[in-house]
Amino acid sequence: MKTVHLIFNAHLDPVWLWGWQDGVDEALSTCRSVCSLLEANPDVVFTRGESWVYEQIERLDQVLFTRIRALIKRGQWEPVGGWYIQPDCNLPSWRAFEKQIELGRTYFEQKLRAFPQIAYNVDSFGHAATLPTLMSRAGQSHYIMMRPQEHEMTLPARLFRWCDAATDCEVTTFRIAGEYCTPEGITKEFIERSLTELPDGVEHTMCFVGLGDHGGGPSQAMIEWCREHALAIPGARLVFSSPSRFFAAVAGQRELLPVVTGELQYHAVGCYSVMHDLKTAQKRTELRLEQAEQCAGLLPEEKAEVDVAWRQACFHAFHDTLGGTCIPSAYRHVRNEIGAAEATAERTMAYALRREVVRLAPDPLQRLVIYHPGPRDWSGWMEVEPWLEWTPWQSGWRVLDETGEPMPFQEIAAEAMHQRQTRLLFFLEIAAGEIRCLRLDRSVEGIPAVLPSAQGAPAFAWRAGALPGLSGRAGELTLNLLLREDLTDTWSHGADRYDGDILAQAHWEDPVALETGPLRWAWAQAGTLGERSTLRAEWRSYAGEESVVELILRVHWHEQRAVAKLEIGGSSILTALQAGIPGGELRREPVGREFPFADWVCVVPTAGEPWGVASPDVFAADARPERLALTLLRASVMAHHEPNPGTSPRREISDQGEHLFCFRFVLGGMMSGDTLASMARDYVQRPLVATTTDGMPRRYLRGEAGS
Repeated sequence: MKTVHLIFNAHLDPVWLWGWQDGVDEALSTCRSVCSLLEANPDVVFTRGESWVYEQIERLDQVLFTRIRALIKRGQWEPVGGWYIQPDCNLPSWRAFEKQIELGRTYFEQKLRAFPQIAYNVDSFGHAATLPTLMSRAGQSHYIMMRPQEHEMTLPARLFRWCDAATDCEVTTFRIAGEYCTPEGITKEFIERSLTELPDGVEHTMCFVGLGDHGGGPSQAMIEWCREHALAIPGARLVFSSPSRFFAAVAGQRELLPVVTGELQYHAVGCYSVMHDLKTAQKRTELRLEQAEQCAGLLPEEKAEVDVAWRQACFHAFHDTLGGTCIPSAYRHVRNEIGAAEATAERTMAYALRREVVRLAPDPLQRLVIYHPGPRDWSGWMEVEPWLEWTPWQSGWRVLDETGEPMPFQEIAAEAMHQRQTRLLFFLEIAAGEIRCLRLDRSVEGIPAVLPSAQGAPAFAWRAGALPGLSGRAGELTLNLLLREDLTDTWSHGADRYDGDILAQAHWEDPVALETGPLRWAWAQAGTLGERSTLRAEWRSYAGEESVVELILRVHWHEQRAVAKLEIGGSSILTALQAGIPGGELRREPVGREFPFADWVCVVPTAGEPWGVASPDVFAADARPERLALTLLRASVMAHHEPNPGTSPRREISDQGEHLFCFRFVLGGMMSGDTLASMARDYVQRPLVATTTDGMPRRYLRGEAGS
């Protein structure tokens, strides 16, 4: 006889079709109701995850929190998950995933005396292939998920061993049948579905029961139904249970379970790209917080502030929030908190640098003090605007390294439209945790500095009305920005690709030269996309990087029910792709299906060398044999779920306004996933700069500078 473990639960979205305040209210009322239900039914067990929920209860209702702890001690309330929240499981950075577990572990161990070994993301919209490694290294051995569901991904069984092929780490995983709740009540058909797709020889399954998406938990009527139907299904018995009891029951049958490798996809492919501004803000915040916590000598209050900022970032990685499916009014608070978290990271690093600056010995020359907290060594092009007392940069002035040797640099346009501001471009290498002190030598006015030869050749094939072709060792790449119709809902339910009618192709004006070396060449192109959206592209080529081209693209987006795709085609057919995912990489096939990626994609053609693209600002793409297509923006109706037609006059369209994209195209040569990932992240995790005024001319020290 098979055993159906009935898992009473209450799915709680803290933010979705309501703001976070309503999520708190529902958490309190649901858990209060469940406590009363459990106290009246001592044979029933309730399952609840996410440390965020417990935090709210402890903060607002100590009496309720005490009741929950008593029920945990009695074995009637089982904490699961162990993470801070149920996040999006495709988009956060690897460090952000680690932080989800760190925050959850700390809370559960301190407040509830145990860290759950069962991870629990039942509503997340797909799961990256590296998550078994994340969970295993955190001491979690089991996982419960639901999406993708049976119609979206075929699995060999409902219970399986999910393995990260890159590390051989694995977790025993259960996919929920049907739904994680029963808002319309329990039926025998719903229970029977949980008995399907079990591995041969496995006699146990789980069936999840509860009222709905917005809390509620089980009801007394549900409990009575389960008691009355305990033996109503032939060959099965229903028992009140919990995930830990289920996994204990199947622990001896591990060898019977099939092994699944790779990601668990695809559900809601629209969530990879909708709400682009939120996704980029969240990513910046995660990467900058990762830097901030690396800073040496942080004060206790600064560490506490960084911890609070991480809590804000982890909370807003919630799958509906980061996935872009919440109501418009909910995002006001989301943006405010993400911005505050990033500001905390910036402030923490700025103070850490300046504590080092004030310890420096005097120097006869003005200095640029550059600090890189980490987490990796950094090399790249720095742009710095030193304070020069309103004096234009003079021919013969030099930038000196720590040995007194002059560094190659290029004077470029300042950010401000002011004739007396100076901006310098130079190449820098700096180790994680290192402080470098460069000096400005103004003692040789009129004498040109002796600089090493720096040659570079831009690789552009300009075309009238179009983006240029990019030529390199991988041959020539052609780029085309186009607009496709997208009539799907916010999630893109029922779709696995964007192949709607082409509404428009971008039209570009002739390029205008901005910089002509010796270290960087730059051209600007203005353009339009459709009748409403305007574009500005800046192409850059750097000395010593003849196989790398940079594109800085600004899109003023004003479309509706459309998606913007940047198509990139090579001189030969695409046979395979390798793409970044959180904490690793994964092979993708050029079959036209939308897929999520993190930071980079590398394309292997049938002939010639591979080529790649790195960007921190794009999160999805699709590929066909003739091209790679990066998904830049969607203009979907917000919080629109089929079958609602989404035609209300009050509807709001997502992503309206300006968006920035940074790309580096690698046109052949040796490249690895780590190299491409660093190119993308280095746009965000840049070193910090402080300009010291010690050693400046006496005119400044006497206060004689103009204003």
